[in-house]
Amino acid sequence: MKNIVMLGGGTEQVDAIKISKELGYNTIVLDSNPLAIGRKFSDKFIQCDIKNTTEVFRNIENLDVHGLMVHAIELSNVVAEVSEKLGIPSVSKDAAINATNKLKRLEILKKNHIPCAEFGSATNINEAKNIAKNIGYPVVIKPVDNAGSRGVIQIKNSEKMEQYFDESILFCKNKREIIIEEFLTGQQVSTETVVYKNKCYTTGFSDRNYSNLKKYEPYFIEDGGDMPSNLSNEIQKEAIQIAEKAIKSLGINFGAAKGDILIHNNIPYVLEMASRTSGGRFASHQVPAATGVNILSPLIKMSVSDPISVEEFKPKFNRGSSQRYIIPNPGKIVSVTGVDKAQKIEGVINIILFNDLKQGNIITNIKNHADRKGVIITVGKDRNEATERAERARDLINVKTV
Repeated sequence: MKNIVMLGGGTEQVDAIKISKELGYNTIVLDSNPLAIGRKFSDKFIQCDIKNTTEVFRNIENLDVHGLMVHAIELSNVVAEVSEKLGIPSVSKDAAINATNKLKRLEILKKNHIPCAEFGSATNINEAKNIAKNIGYPVVIKPVDNAGSRGVIQIKNSEKMEQYFDESILFCKNKREIIIEEFLTGQQVSTETVVYKNKCYTTGFSDRNYSNLKKYEPYFIEDGGDMPSNLSNEIQKEAIQIAEKAIKSLGINFGAAKGDILIHNNIPYVLEMASRTSGGRFASHQVPAATGVNILSPLIKMSVSDPISVEEFKPKFNRGSSQRYIIPNPGKIVSVTGVDKAQKIEGVINIILFNDLKQGNIITNIKNHADRKGVIITVGKDRNEATERAERARDLINVKTV
């Protein structure tokens, strides 16, 4: 039996842990939280800081590890470095850095003539103002090395830059530096790709739902997404081609690649391209619901050098699927009701309430995707039916706050 190490034992990582077990692998889970829910599904659990490459390696170097994987967490750099030391399959260290550092990524995209926003970087407010002035307001600021929309803020003028610069740079993990980007408008889509034997297989393509963009301004809060896409077949094809070109330019030659693409003036622009699977239950729930393709299974097998069939990337069916998030009003949670009714709606396949959606907990103003409190996933005969079911289920769930 082969041993596979999974970084992270949270609620999202449980999906990958369960699949690994079903495939017959001895599954070792690492997490800094000794009470991580993934612990009870693992064959062996080790408490350690999974963001620390040295500590991860120290804990597993003598375990005869055949594969190392992370799902839905921005840790491909840790996976790459530890895998290289152990001599097991992984994306390269350089590619992981290229796809994790947003500034380096933009520089590579621009060098390779891949459409992306005009950009600059700053370590202080004066630099940021000068760059924003040259680009032209409005702009978007974001940390160079974080995910989940943390610190991503729309800036409309110099005064707003003064107001929000410190908030954004606070989310930097390694170097205190932010990116200032041109603010582009248009439909955004999520893509999910697997790179296997130097070929890209894009299995996920969803229209991201930003219908409440004005409500959450200046923050960018995605409220789920809808499949299949409403974009024309021609634009979808162009977007996938651009995404796959970005993947190759960044050197991602193994495993997952998650993209955010924006269609601006009928041209696909690359906003993000990470060397990992999507979070938000996109890879693990929504794409399988819409197409029957779950990339976690082949990715797990690839990580331990077992063969896969490219047939695993081909859609089994094509139906509507939608996601909508539970985003309560700020305040102290008094009650959570209506979940049972929502679950009875035809086509509701998952209602996942996050751990902190409990009576007595405090809800703050939403500023990034980590602040969302639950997700609803539906299917339907088409996109419209799935979306109607998701929004009806969401509206039935009442989180009362005071």
